[in-house]
Order: sequence, then C-alpha cells, then structure tokens
Amino acid sequence: MESFYKLFGLKAGDNGVEGLKKDVYTCHIVYGSVGNFQHDYLRDIHFNCGIRGVRSFDIVIVDEVAC
Repeated sequence: MESFYKLFGLKAGDNGVEGLKKDVYTCHIVYGSVGNFQHDYLRDIHFNCGIRGVRSFDIVIVDEVAC
C-alpha cells in the first residue's frame, strides 16, 4: 500500500523493523502488531528513550483481532 499512500504525500512504516524505531514513528502511518506497539510504549516510558517521539496518536485502527 506504500505506493497508494505516496499518491497523497503520506509516509508509512512498520514498527516491527528493529533498528529503525525512531524513523518509523516519524511516519504519518505506523502499522505493526499490538505486541510491538506495547513493547515500544513500555520501553519508551520505562527508559525514556523517545522512541515514539513527541507526537500524539489520536486514531488507532485494529484489524483482524483473533480471540
């Protein structure tokens, strides 16, 4: 879907790629597994490493939730 997002000037990234965490959270659209978001959030809060940056996250879309 990256080429589709580029048509609108949007940048997308996957938070499952190690080593690029800070770059991913500068994208307009961040996608990944719930576990990766939880891990990044807890690591950011605990170690104060600024992984998620200073922007707020106002919208979350959850797809294919397994019970």
